[in-house]
Amino acid sequence: MTSTAEQAWSRIDLREILGDAASLEPFIEDAPHQFAAVVPELGNSLLRVSVDPSMSDPQGKDVTLWLASYAVSAERLRTISKSWQELLERRFPEGTSVQPVAEE
Repeated sequence: MTSTAEQAWSRIDLREILGDAASLEPFIEDAPHQFAAVVPELGNSLLRVSVDPSMSDPQGKDVTLWLASYAVSAERLRTISKSWQELLERRFPEGTSVQPVAEE
């Protein structure tokens, strides 16, 4: 993807990731490496955004959007997953897409 964590982080917009979830209760703010928060509008789901060394490209970075939720419908989670996939493809067109994993 991109060569530095700072470059990757600069292309991430938390407001765009969350869509209609208006508020966050951050508990980790470690830019440009990770951000984690509780999302009250999604049933107190846990959101994590991270930029890590790439597993497939020693010069690149992997950007991960992760949501742990217990009170959100499967349909809503599929919608979120699809929007995140599209977002990552727009923000990091040079990257390799990995299909999201969702368990019900």
